[in-house]
Amino acid sequence: AYLHDGSPEGLLSCIFAAYERHEDPAEIACRADHQPRLLQTSVIIPTDPDHAHRVLAGIRTRLGAYTHRQALKCTLSGRADAGTALYRFVRFALDGTDRRHCESCRFQDRCARRSCQRMRMAPVNDVTHPRVKPFHDAVRSVDNECEKIRQFARFQHLRDEDRDIWFARINPKDSVVPLVLEHFVERFSIQPFILYDEGHALAGIWNGR
Repeated sequence: AYLHDGSPEGLLSCIFAAYERHEDPAEIACRADHQPRLLQTSVIIPTDPDHAHRVLAGIRTRLGAYTHRQALKCTLSGRADAGTALYRFVRFALDGTDRRHCESCRFQDRCARRSCQRMRMAPVNDVTHPRVKPFHDAVRSVDNECEKIRQFARFQHLRDEDRDIWFARINPKDSVVPLVLEHFVERFSIQPFILYDEGHALAGIWNGR
């Protein structure tokens, strides 16, 4: 098992380490929540933002912007198996990209295979595949949590010296503040606000930027 610090960057660093070390960990999990299995060896992977960025860049380049976005959502999931699900999906999708092709595509002779949108979208759309379904389930859970926060977050009016501020305390099961913040920016426009995720100790703050 590869263990990380619980951050999205930590999870992605584990995926980078698996490729760098030429290993195939059975599990990628948050160190604080991990329950070791019988005879299981655990390795703590240090968080490296540069390694995390390289993993995301590889996903975007090889699999496209849509899959990149879905992978980002999965890193924010609170599910215990989200790290393993993302790793298994990335391994399945990236390792198969160069072999996957569209035999029936009428543009087959004229397109660069690695940039073919149909080929790049194929892995993430294969939702019944055992390497894709857990990833898809984690992403869907994050999407549902985002919608719940958008609809039910309630702000209270606070006053800070000469400024009016709106404040909301939320407790989502997934760390969705980075995904929903833009919605509330559009809703509040120029009004300063704070969206505080109590469970994940994360705040989104809008003060005009």
